[in-house]
Amino acid sequence: MTTPSDDAAKPVPVRVVLPTDPVLGHSEQEAVARLWRRRQTETGWLYLVGLPSYRDREDGGVEAAEYGYGCAPRRRGAGQLPPHST
Repeated sequence: MTTPSDDAAKPVPVRVVLPTDPVLGHSEQEAVARLWRRRQTETGWLYLVGLPSYRDREDGGVEAAEYGYGCAPRRRGAGQLPPHST
């Protein structure tokens, strides 16, 4: 069962810790994201955050964009959820 929280009309800035990837040589990084939604489930809280990104335009330019990502709070033994596109 999923129950919605009291979501605000405006997204809230939050700090997201991106995991390490030893294969690619990436160390743990922090990014400021926007909290769009949170839900409480039987197993705990899940969050939909928007990470800043950029995308190529057809005319060769670049524009700001946002990448939606579903994640759980950081705890021992807890992993992250697969990406959620917005």
